[in-house]
Amino acid sequence: IPKGNQISQSALMPLSPESGLSLKVPPGYRAAVLGIDADMRSLVKPGDRVDVLITFDALMADGRKEKATATILQNILVLAVGRNLGQGMTAPQFKAASEAEDKTAAFAEKAAISLAVNPRELQFLALAVQQGTTSIGLRSPGDTELHPVPVSVMRQLLGG
Repeated sequence: IPKGNQISQSALMPLSPESGLSLKVPPGYRAAVLGIDADMRSLVKPGDRVDVLITFDALMADGRKEKATATILQNILVLAVGRNLGQGMTAPQFKAASEAEDKTAAFAEKAAISLAVNPRELQFLALAVQQGTTSIGLRSPGDTELHPVPVSVMRQLLGG
């Protein structure tokens, strides 16, 4: 623990899958697990920030359904990717852990990431998972700005 830093439980306990995810959850937040495309698992790392989107069937004013996508959460901290909590591992340890996870994930369509969300965001995320297909957008380091993003519908994509 660096001199002058506050002593916390997470600073005293080693970070590992065995010690649990709760040690990484910031005060006032909750950990939520979200399924992502398996191909994204190797690209997203603990400590990254993502936006969460939902694609769903929207009921239009004329009564027809149209595919729509909405950004529901922005600048969300990734706590873990699979069992990788961002704990310090040597290169051989990381390789062994990655290979073991690759074997178990080989037959899965989805990978799991754990996100730090506030209680309201947790409700939005739970609703989104039940009502549509969720996906993420990875942010560049340092990009923390929130932007108003209007809902997109298929008609706009096709130029209508």
